[in-house]
Amino acid sequence: MSFPQSDHIVRVKLIDTTMYLTGITKVFVEPVVASHETFSFNDLAFLIENEQTGKKVMFDLGTRKDY
Repeated sequence: MSFPQSDHIVRVKLIDTTMYLTGITKVFVEPVVASHETFSFNDLAFLIENEQTGKKVMFDLGTRKDY
């Protein structure tokens, strides 16, 4: 993979929000494999920091507040 040259650099941090959920497989994919009717997954967030500007932004893949 090749990226274009740039002076713009950001730091990306992966944050484990400690939210773990169990979902119903057929809502996401079919056919469902026997004994895999449910699946577990976690909720992640990303902190993106630009050291030159001091700006930070959080991108949360998160669970709804009313879950």
